[in-house]
Amino acid sequence: MHPYEGGRPPSVRRALARGNHPRGSDVVRACAHCTYDRSGDRVLQGRRRRGRRVASLGVFTAALWLCAGGLFTPPVAQASTEGCGGRLARTVTFGTGEVRVYKSRNQACAMTVARVSGERRRMTVSIQPRGGAPVREAGRFTRYAGPVTVGAINRCVYVKGSVGAGSGGSGWILC
Repeated sequence: MHPYEGGRPPSVRRALARGNHPRGSDVVRACAHCTYDRSGDRVLQGRRRRGRRVASLGVFTAALWLCAGGLFTPPVAQASTEGCGGRLARTVTFGTGEVRVYKSRNQACAMTVARVSGERRRMTVSIQPRGGAPVREAGRFTRYAGPVTVGAINRCVYVKGSVGAGSGGSGWILC
């Protein structure tokens, strides 16, 4: 439906009533999106509209591919600089500290915490999903090493950690 009441803008109705139009052609252009011929019938401009549809379909398809690409990529293993998210699922203790394992919906996280904080000493933490590569962090820390995170949706993980001379491992857990 045309935005003007009666289907045609007033300028087109006047031009059609007089039988002439200043352009002198068979087609009278009424506004930016409609075209009328001399008999007053509305003529659609199919080529222009088809081009807009193809362009918008191309943009939509590109956006869909970008969104779907993120769904099919595996989660990236990473060592983060903040604490672990999720709930505390397991604690593996040993003489000089403990390894805390956290589990969220789609990832597992581990960090080694020293029993006594203070001076810098050698600490390591490692977490490995079953079928994946281990993610490690090692260095000289005062309180904790990690956290390290892996994607672990329905996967077992193996966790190891050490503080100074003491170390501990979990075996396959969170299965």
